[in-house]
Amino acid sequence: MEETISGVIADASAAPETSPVSTASDTAGAQEASAGATPATATTDTGSQLSGDAPAADAAQEPSLISDEELNAAPEQWREKLNSVLGWGKGLEADLKARKADLAQWEPLANYGDAAAIQDRLSLLEGLGSYAVDESGQPVRDANGLPVLTTQPFLTQLAEQGGTLVDQLAYDLWYQNRPDGEPYGRWYLKQIGLDPDRLDDYKNIGAAPQVTGEFGEHEFVGIPDDLHDTYKKLNKPARDYVQSLLDRGEDQSALAYLNEYQERQRRDDEVQAFRDEMKKREEEQARAETEQFHADVRNAYVQSVEQANRDSLAALQKQISSQVTFSTDPTTNAVQSNAVAAFVASLVNANTRFAALPILEALGAPVDPQIDQLVAAYGQAMETYQTLKHAATHPRFQSHRNDFQMNKAKTEADQAQMRLLAKLAPVALKFAKAITGGNQELRAATSEQLAGITSRPAVNGNGVNTHQRPQVPKGVDPFSVEFLNQISRR
Repeated sequence: MEETISGVIADASAAPETSPVSTASDTAGAQEASAGATPATATTDTGSQLSGDAPAADAAQEPSLISDEELNAAPEQWREKLNSVLGWGKGLEADLKARKADLAQWEPLANYGDAAAIQDRLSLLEGLGSYAVDESGQPVRDANGLPVLTTQPFLTQLAEQGGTLVDQLAYDLWYQNRPDGEPYGRWYLKQIGLDPDRLDDYKNIGAAPQVTGEFGEHEFVGIPDDLHDTYKKLNKPARDYVQSLLDRGEDQSALAYLNEYQERQRRDDEVQAFRDEMKKREEEQARAETEQFHADVRNAYVQSVEQANRDSLAALQKQISSQVTFSTDPTTNAVQSNAVAAFVASLVNANTRFAALPILEALGAPVDPQIDQLVAAYGQAMETYQTLKHAATHPRFQSHRNDFQMNKAKTEADQAQMRLLAKLAPVALKFAKAITGGNQELRAATSEQLAGITSRPAVNGNGVNTHQRPQVPKGVDPFSVEFLNQISRR
């Protein structure tokens, strides 16, 4: 590279001093000289050799492409351009180093394939923890009013890939332990009302006939009266077993079996009663916590909407004040500015819009149908945001936490608010200008009327006021415009 650039400088030194700074032939000659350089002479750069043949030097000791002597020997009209090229080259090198550093953090992803393969994997994982929506695209909510999580998109994509991954996933999940140590399989059976410890009984439901409620008198021979109800609760195989004991004369064994069954039934009844009581208390506690949760979410939602309304109106008033001044009087200016804000507030609310319709009609501005859509979109997004935000900190609803969906809902709410403000701003400005125009007409009319009134009385040489106080005709209001007109005509 040094020989190549030196050659260019030598050619430039031999050129007449009156030659232009740069010509097409000079550029072509430089390109030909660069193209003809051998690899051995084209590898030296400022410390980051792209060929990779030598390590980069420290920035403080980087060799220059051109020595000071060569630079000084170049014609003066070339020095500025050479310095510019050198600076441009160093900038490219620094940019290349920065890009290499940025790319280094992505190197571990190379183990997952190329960009297309990584994108497919991320698309698959995105289906985990997403929220269910109905046919109309609205979020599905559970009995507590919280968005319902679903892995259906993930499972659908997994099934479309073929193989037995979905089957294996279901099998592994059945035996996977929950945080409390219980396998999900047992937990799921309980959710549908089945006792996992009675699977053998469920298997024999078809084979073992149920108790019909009809018993022969001979069946109770040898059984005490207080055990008759216990005997009736036995299924057919158990009753046959008791009868076989009695037939063999093993009455004590039969009584022991019935007493044991009765005791076991009593314990089961106590346990069931305890479970029912605990379930009742848990349901009451859950109901109370859910109601409080929804109350907190509702309060936060209302506060968010009120704050958004204040912020929007403040931004709207600021925008209008930069273009319109209602009056030099601060009170009048504040009253009329807030009148525009009240007009906008009534326009946004469908229940109070009737009050703004006459003004819209006078302004020739129809109601934008998207206003209601944007208000509904903001409300839905903000409700989802506040619900997920409170769920993240509530012990009972932490399983519904989803920071991605929460932030997404907040972004959607902000966007709906900005779009709504963009819809309202032109109408509000038009209304403000109409008010300003009315103020100007009123000021012009008032100035015209006051121009005909003598502001100062005439005084004669004796210091006597020659301007007689006007007499107020009977039945005329002295503060009316009519009386002022009479004075101005005198």
